[in-house]
Amino acid sequence: MQGAVTTAMVVSLFLTVGLNTMIKANMSKGMSNFVFVAYSNLLAFCFLALAAISVTGALIVTLYKGVPITSGVVSNDVFPTSQQSKWLLGGFLLATSTFCGSVSLVMQF
Repeated sequence: MQGAVTTAMVVSLFLTVGLNTMIKANMSKGMSNFVFVAYSNLLAFCFLALAAISVTGALIVTLYKGVPITSGVVSNDVFPTSQQSKWLLGGFLLATSTFCGSVSLVMQF
């Protein structure tokens, strides 16, 4: 597992250096900044659209074949102890954490 993480980091570094080299070469040949931004945003949109489709598919399969999220019994306990409730609470905390991280990134710029 440790070797896979190191390999992924090295590959990511090489891809970043290669991308920066290509950007510099194209900019020095006269490529407009606006054209570069348009192409890079289009490429990023395509990658994100594919990831969103795969995540949506995984979510649908999980909700269809997975365990029920709620048991239909309402309790007064804020932090229920059943395994289902822990999954529900964990999912809620994960979504809240992701939302707060996104807001903090937007506010930094």
